Amino acid sequence: MKTPRNFRQIARRGYPWRIEKSFERFTLAIVRKVHRRIREHLRDSLRRYRGAYREAVRTERKVERADAAEPTPELSAAIQEFIRTTLALSAVDFARDVLNDEKVRARLARFAMGLGTFGVARNREALGEILGPAIPQIAVSDIIGEPEIEAFIGENVDLITKLSQVEIDRMNRVVLKSVQTGIDPKDLAVIVEDSLGVAEARARLIARDQVAKFNSQVSQATQQRSGIMRYRWVTARDARVRERHSELDRKIFEWSDPPVVDERTGRREHPGGDYQCRCVAIPVFDDDE
Repeated sequence: MKTPRNFRQIARRGYPWRIEKSFERFTLAIVRKVHRRIREHLRDSLRRYRGAYREAVRTERKVERADAAEPTPELSAAIQEFIRTTLALSAVDFARDVLNDEKVRARLARFAMGLGTFGVARNREALGEILGPAIPQIAVSDIIGEPEIEAFIGENVDLITKLSQVEIDRMNRVVLKSVQTGIDPKDLAVIVEDSLGVAEARARLIARDQVAKFNSQVSQATQQRSGIMRYRWVTARDARVRERHSELDRKIFEWSDPPVVDERTGRREHPGGDYQCRCVAIPVFDDDE
């Protein structure tokens, strides 16, 4: 009984590429919905700031965009209001309404089940190449239950909330520095958009990482339930593969003893456990060399 040798095909078939793309789109849509709520919250104070700014420009006490000229009392009040509004922003408040929606949670649950179905099927396929018809019967429900689904939902809710809060804090720092100079509201709106836009790029990375990690967990659970104690590390075989992961490629490890993936820190992970790792674990039997 031998491990399948077509590693390129294994790397392609063993990773849920389509689910990853779909989950990336879903996560991005959720983050954008949270950010729409944030923009709506800022809209009124930004409108008042815009009106006070225009009035200041029309007066003899005109405030230039980047000047240290003393603003009008109306503009000063509008600036203070906008500062208070942005400092009061909390991602938890905005994310709670979006992420606690039953439809959103149901979609997250379906993604978890989809990853479970994919992982069990692909691992059974790999086991079949080794064991033939003697492979053990494993159902998706044996691997993915309510605790795993709730953990997947909870972790993604936390990650999206934290991501939004990081960008809110970043936006506050830039806004505080800018509004004190009497910045043009148009430029301020750009600052807000840019700050929230950074989060969208990070949301894609989070989505990919979550898919990879859950796929890894399903592979480990399926193989260990089948009596597989060892696996062969197989990379995605493309330019994005880390140097350290290339060094691990095709080597055999035990599920009880993950290899070192970061030699600087000594951190250990199984395939898919490292950040955005698309490597897969191929089952190995004791008589496989």
